[in-house]
Amino acid sequence: MPKRVLSVLFLLVTAWWMTPTSAGDLERQRNSFLAAEKALDGGASREFRRLSKELRDYPLYPYLEYRALSKRIDRADNGDIRSFLETHADTPLADIMRNRWLDRLARRQRWSDYLAFYRPTSDITRRCHQLHALIATGKTAQAFTEVPEIWLYGRSRPSACDPVFAAWERAGLRTDGMVWQRVEKAIDAGETRLADYLARSLSKPDRAWVKQWIALFKSPDRAGELERFREAHPYREAMLAFAVRRKARWDGLEALALWQQVKPRYPFSTEQINE
Repeated sequence: MPKRVLSVLFLLVTAWWMTPTSAGDLERQRNSFLAAEKALDGGASREFRRLSKELRDYPLYPYLEYRALSKRIDRADNGDIRSFLETHADTPLADIMRNRWLDRLARRQRWSDYLAFYRPTSDITRRCHQLHALIATGKTAQAFTEVPEIWLYGRSRPSACDPVFAAWERAGLRTDGMVWQRVEKAIDAGETRLADYLARSLSKPDRAWVKQWIALFKSPDRAGELERFREAHPYREAMLAFAVRRKARWDGLEALALWQQVKPRYPFSTEQINE
């Protein structure tokens, strides 16, 4: 059983304990609940329906309904799911069922239905499925406005985002400036392989600069080698400031010495100086 469903079950049981009901009624309801579960697991649909009708006021009744719908979700339609969501909207099980249905709709590429059931979420996979759904249903401009927020991240994104990113890139909306922003985020997060991958879309000189940055991640002392950084670049100072910060993680005194060495040589911004 998924952890989130277990958590919901715990909350429902807690509510049951707090319900002012006689000991005899509690025992009867508990036995009916267990019998209903047994009937459901055994495929005794008629017996399950009979028992579940007796449990409509029982705090664990929504869980029974959830389990029953889950067992036949392969045969369920939008109406079945919508009815469950409306009936149990005040329980966390509604969100769990909605997410299960959304994942199923995405696997089957039923994008119009996906948009009908989608609700704003922090889950990146479902957000990317929503953007995919927008693109597939002709709402491309709306989808593309939301892509940078998800793409500009220092770690890899779920595979669900790949077709969305690909469509956005084909539309010419990904700029070199955005790539550099993500390279910086990736290196800050220690994701040097992602940074190297992103660099493939840059010019040959810029790819060399990304390699310099990755080298600084591995060996911050290279920041003190003047010849390596004699040429100007929009991200040169950011790279050098990063090297000093990284050095400071394990040796503050050496980091200070490195900073005193590089600070007079390059036009660092006020923000970089104060970091």
